[in-house]
Parts: sequence; structure tokens; C-alpha cells
Amino acid sequence: RRASINVTNPAEGAGLFEVRLGFAALPGDKPGNRVFNIRLNGKTVLKGFDPMREAGKADRAIWKTFTVSIKERLVIDLVPDQPFPPREKMPVISAVVVLRKEMKTLGLVVQTKQAENYLNMKKFSRTLPLRVSNLRPQAFAGTVRLSAPLGITATLANGNGLKLASGARAVLPMTIEADTSLPMRAYPIKITIQRADGTTEREMTYTIDWIASLERQEQTFGGNTAFGPKLRRRYSTKVFPWTPMDPGGSAMFIARNDNGTGDENGTVATVLDAWIPEERRGRIYRARVVLYPFGPMTDVYSLLGQPFPKAGATLERPVFLTRIKGPRPQNWPGHILSSYENLDTHAGRVQLTYSSQLARPTATATFQGPFASSTRGGQQNLRLLFELGGGQAVVFRGGHRISDRPRIIFDYAPK
Repeated sequence: RRASINVTNPAEGAGLFEVRLGFAALPGDKPGNRVFNIRLNGKTVLKGFDPMREAGKADRAIWKTFTVSIKERLVIDLVPDQPFPPREKMPVISAVVVLRKEMKTLGLVVQTKQAENYLNMKKFSRTLPLRVSNLRPQAFAGTVRLSAPLGITATLANGNGLKLASGARAVLPMTIEADTSLPMRAYPIKITIQRADGTTEREMTYTIDWIASLERQEQTFGGNTAFGPKLRRRYSTKVFPWTPMDPGGSAMFIARNDNGTGDENGTVATVLDAWIPEERRGRIYRARVVLYPFGPMTDVYSLLGQPFPKAGATLERPVFLTRIKGPRPQNWPGHILSSYENLDTHAGRVQLTYSSQLARPTATATFQGPFASSTRGGQQNLRLLFELGGGQAVVFRGGHRISDRPRIIFDYAPK
């Protein structure tokens, strides 16, 4: 009953969009069968909508048009007049058209990867692209101001002036440098675009890590997803663990709990595996896990029943990655690993948090070291299990496209 559509992003800015929703009653529908409210980005825009009553017959198109302010995503909720309606009373939608009417803000983003988001003793200065766009109808003239904490300097290569014609984009080289005596932690840099009169047009905070004498390296995760009996039947698969696919051909990692009911039928579990190279074992200070969220799609959402949060938000109920150890299950007798006894109590559970600071929204979790210097039987020695709050489902991009794979970023002491 929910669709989430990426419309714009921090690099493009926020604006007003015309949203057209197309409906057509199904053959056999009767007036009063499908009655529902329509919500756009949390605001109810139409109550008691009945496609059949309004159209007068099945398969006749009806369009409803709304103007919506959108910062990143358009979230469409079709809310039936009863909590769990039978199939013949479920809301239906046939088409969605989104047209840009007017952009209201400048786009602003630091274009970088998580693995490059650091300074250390070897590389205590880094130049990053600060991308600004003006998709509004009027030109913009003003300045860009950078504010950094003591010990960090941030400068723009071409000065602070900014002029953008309507529809123009610019890349501003931003150099960040650290005093090598700084304590190891993350440092925020405030980026403010001011109008000619000195008032604030747009601002953001970019955070960079100072890791001192440590090195940083990135690698990818593999993983497997196991389904409860009900969902295995829905997907018509006889073998599990199994990695499901989205319509575009990318693997998905899904997790869903039983909402405390003890009913394992509808539960899904995913375990991620990462191999730690021998030369880094016992020398890792921190491991950061990076995953890329999927917005809910029709099939996945109807199956799992819970949407993803907006970028920059945290889930209403927490989502954890729990570090487990021991041999990888080769043929899981079940999909819930609550009976899996080899829990690594040192690492414990780490909550996933969501961010849109970078150009691509991500979910991250950080595990503090040290990690084991060896593993029995040559198994991977960073294995993570999704654990969810009540009544939730999450979907992450999997491993068929390299750019979609879950990643792990190690900060470690070089030999």
C-alpha cells in the first residue's frame, strides 16, 4: 500500500512537483469495494476515494493531480478503510507521473565515497568536489562560507564567490587539511551558501574522519538470505538460503522479523560475510559497514509490509547488525538464528543509521576492534546478522552489480 519514488536529491535541491495519480477500477469491482485515503509524503490529500464509484465502470481511467513539495522522495500511501482488507478491497493504482514545476533551493553536496572520507598522517590534505546546482528559474549570486573546528582548515580553490545562471551547475574544489597533532575522531565542516545580502540560502554539514597513523581500506561483503516457509512458497523456491532479485536484476538482502509472535513463517534472515585478510587481522581499530537501501517496490513491499525511511532519518524501531562467529550455516534448518549459540559478545549489536550527507543515501554501522587474529577452518571472521525491531522489514542492495555491494571499511594499523 506504499510506494517510494526517488524524485530529487541533495545535489539537485528541493522543489514543487506536480504529481498525477492514475486509477482504474478492476473488472468485477462494485462501488464501495475499494475505498481508501491517499497520502503524499505523510499528508492526506484525498479521503474516501472510490475509483469504481467515480469512474462509473471498470477499466475507465481517472487521474488525480496534486502539487507536492519534495526534498528527495515522493512517498505514496494508499490507506484502506480497514486495517487488513481482503484482496477484493485492497487499494489499486495504475500509474504515477511526476513533473517538476519549480525548484525552490540550490543543490549542494560533497561528492565523495565513504572510503575516501578521511585524513591521516600520510594524507593530511585532501581536495574534494563540492557540487552546487541552480535549477531554479532565476540566476543566483552570492558566496560560499566554510567553517571548520580548530586544527582543521577548509578552503575553496577559486575563492568564495558563487554565480550560477538558471539551470547551471558548478564543481568547486574544496581542500581540507588537518593538523597532525589532532586527536583521532570525526570533524564537522559547515558549508553555508549566502545570498548577496548576507542571508543564508542553503547550508549543510560535511564530516571527515581524522585517523592519525591508521590506514583505511575497503572491501565488499557477500551474503545469503533465508526465508520462512510462507515466503518460500510465495517465491516458489525449493532451495534456501537464497538471494532474491529485484526486477532490475540486482541481488537483494532482506530481513523481516516475526513481530514477537513466534510465527517463523513470514520471517526472513540475512547473514553477511566478510573475509579479513591475514595481514590485517589483529590490527583493526574499527570496521564500518556500508549498505545501500532499496526503496520499497510493489512486489517486495506487498510481501514484507514495511517501507524504508526517508534518507537522513532513523527507523522508528531500531535495526541492528549483530556480529556472530563460528562456521557459516551451509544448510540452515531454519531462518531465525536465535538458537545460533556462537554469539560474539565482544562485538555485540550495532544500530544501523541512515545518512544522505553523500550523493548516495547509505546505511552504516560501526564495529570497534580489535578483531580476532585468526579463525578456525579458514572461515570468514566478520559475520553479521540483521536483527530488527517489532514489525519491520528492511531491503538492501546485494551483490550482482559491484557498485551495489555491501561494503566494509577497515581502519587498521599498518605493519
